[in-house]
Parts: sequence; C-alpha cells; structure tokens
Amino acid sequence: MNGLPDVELDGPDDPVNGRAYQLPSTEAKAKPLTVQPGKAVGSDLSYLRNDDDPTGGWIPNEVLVTPPGSKTWIRAPWPVAAGSVLRQDGATHPGTFYGPLTPIS
Repeated sequence: MNGLPDVELDGPDDPVNGRAYQLPSTEAKAKPLTVQPGKAVGSDLSYLRNDDDPTGGWIPNEVLVTPPGSKTWIRAPWPVAAGSVLRQDGATHPGTFYGPLTPIS
C-alpha cells in the first residue's frame, strides 16, 4: 500500500458547504506499507470541536475512507461521543486533518 487515503466526513446538509466535508491530510509523507493478512493499518484524525455553537454544531454521521489505490469507500459511523466538528472548508491551515497510514499492532 502506498500513498494517503482520502477521508471525508458525511453529515447533515450544511447551508453553506453541503453534506460532505473533504478533509485535508497532514504534510507528513506516506511511506509504503505491506499489510499482511490479518493485520491492519490506521490513520490519526485530528479535528476541532464546535462546542460553542448554540445549535449543537455540525455533527457528522459517517467517516468515509478510500484506501490508496482503491475507488471504494470504507464507511464507519461517527462516534456520538466525538461531538460536533468545526468545519473549515477551504481553510489554508485547517485544524481538522488526518495523517498517513501506520500499522496497528
């Protein structure tokens, strides 16, 4: 496996930005990984919460991940305890981003 996944948050329709929030990756370089059968890889996701929004903020429904070299999403529910996300669509230095894939032991 070589490269970065694509990561998107899908949630309720935001009047300005829509349902999908395409996340940027960190500037860290991805290293080629060999994933043996029965093993897994993961990526760290950092995000800014939006707890100050009186409406409760934008809370994603799912995290959608496309592994490098694939065209198929892997879907995972957004954990309820994770709360709302401050959307920064188009920001030059957003506080919400993900890192390269790393082995999970």
